[in-house]
Amino acid sequence: MSCTLYVGHVNGQTILRITGDIDRANVQRLSDTLALIDDGPIEVDCAKLEFIDAAGIQALAEAARAHGGLTLRNPPSFLSRLVNALEVSELLRPA
Repeated sequence: MSCTLYVGHVNGQTILRITGDIDRANVQRLSDTLALIDDGPIEVDCAKLEFIDAAGIQALAEAARAHGGLTLRNPPSFLSRLVNALEVSELLRPA
């Protein structure tokens, strides 16, 4: 599975755009990218996210803890269900 990660800044907000699939095979790449972000809360654009497993959700939750928050923009319904099932909805909030 493959993914593309893009980090940008819009109006002082850090935005990470994820395209494709996040799973155990590439979750370290997501974690490494999130670790490079050194300012405030992160907004993650999930409009083109096709799949994410529990390891990917955990990476996002760890980043939320480290950055004082993480907002999911355009979360697909499967992502919202997974966030609720893994009980991290207080860390990963929808926009």
